[in-house]
Amino acid sequence: MLQKLENIADVRFGNPFKSSDNRGVAYFQVNNLNGDGQLDESQLVYIPENDNIDTSDYLQTGDILLPAKGSKFTSAIVPKKYNTLSVASSSLFVIRAKNNGVLPEYLQWYLNLPRTRWELEKGATGTNISSLSIKYLRKLKIEVPDLYTQNKLIRLKYLQEKEAEILNQLLNARKKLVQAITRNIIDN
Repeated sequence: MLQKLENIADVRFGNPFKSSDNRGVAYFQVNNLNGDGQLDESQLVYIPENDNIDTSDYLQTGDILLPAKGSKFTSAIVPKKYNTLSVASSSLFVIRAKNNGVLPEYLQWYLNLPRTRWELEKGATGTNISSLSIKYLRKLKIEVPDLYTQNKLIRLKYLQEKEAEILNQLLNARKKLVQAITRNIIDN
């Protein structure tokens, strides 16, 4: 069944905070979202815990982060380890699934489908830097199957990710093997 995003999730912007050298609260920005729908923690910055953070600003497990600006609208989901220990910058949308028959993992998977990302890119405005309006995002139509089907799709997504991880490890092992053989040939 097709539903507007605003009917199945709360959508808001993150907030502007000033980063700090001190470890405090994780502060997710657009550069922390990679093209695979994962959070990249290598460039994660922090803000002081006492930086006037409202309790509603803290991210929860299952919140979905989506860039509000840029050319790539790939979302990522907030994992358990950042539950109430992180906030999002104002350049990100925070999408929180309502408790009405949609799983956050499914919603994030759906937002990252090529056709959905195309819809988001189509709705973005701006010449140099594309910007997605919160109004457009809230009206985005989402196909919401039953929970059983959502769970099957999420499981398939995780299996695909695990397969890609194993294939990547295999590729790296093969590169090392070829390098070792090459070195052995050169040394003999």
